[in-house]
Amino acid sequence: MMKNIVVNTIVGAVVVFILSSIWHVATPLGEVGVKNLPNEAILSTAMKLAIPDAGFYFFPGMDLSKGRTKEQQQAEQERYMRAYEAGPAGILIYSPGGEALNYGKLLANQFLIGLICAFFIAWILATTAAATTFGQRVIIAVFVSAFGGLLVPLEYWNWYKFPSDYTFTYAAGIVVTWGLTGVVMAWIAGKAVKTKA
Repeated sequence: MMKNIVVNTIVGAVVVFILSSIWHVATPLGEVGVKNLPNEAILSTAMKLAIPDAGFYFFPGMDLSKGRTKEQQQAEQERYMRAYEAGPAGILIYSPGGEALNYGKLLANQFLIGLICAFFIAWILATTAAATTFGQRVIIAVFVSAFGGLLVPLEYWNWYKFPSDYTFTYAAGIVVTWGLTGVVMAWIAGKAVKTKA
């Protein structure tokens, strides 16, 4: 069984890497909902002056320090709600710069992410292959893909106001590319069972 899991993991990682590349590069779907920052030069200068460290920032900010009284916490929450309503509000994933974009490293990381995720699907399919049909294994793989494809993007859409068109296109990309990869992986898992028989 372990050999089947390893083979299926590698095949799954390769297939999803190819399908994801097609989704993001060969179609306009990878750019849905993404916009360039207006007044980028002005904002970049201001950010370099105001934000020295890379990180995940949200605004308006909230004082999260410990040791405050209930009244102070309530007053801070009310201040935050007023600031949020007045706007602007959002998140910023920020890097101050100073390093070159290493596209090869990013692609290698992406393949590694696919490899790790494919392992989980390969393991699930290998442990259920003897008791399931090909169609049932495909459904398992598609449902796992849908779970992963919907969970994080929809939470970000809900909490961080990611644009709807971006969120649903991004989620669809995960479900479609991993769903199709799951079909291939379901076939490989079943083939291993037939070989044993």
